[in-house]
Amino acid sequence: MSHLSEIISSVEKYGTYEEFWHILTNAYFRGEDCFEQIEQWANENNLAVSFSNENRTCTFRAIPDQAK
Repeated sequence: MSHLSEIISSVEKYGTYEEFWHILTNAYFRGEDCFEQIEQWANENNLAVSFSNENRTCTFRAIPDQAK
């Protein structure tokens, strides 16, 4: 299982997942638009992401089902 798949599985299991952003920006999402890439990936996987400048983390959570 890839690390990105583990993020998705953890959100499904626990509701949220927090990751230091340097892990994601060094291994998966590179370039000046790395945070936009993370947001796009999260959205494509039905996740919302917020960034903490103070802690240098990304927090992922499930997007509530809008179809209800």
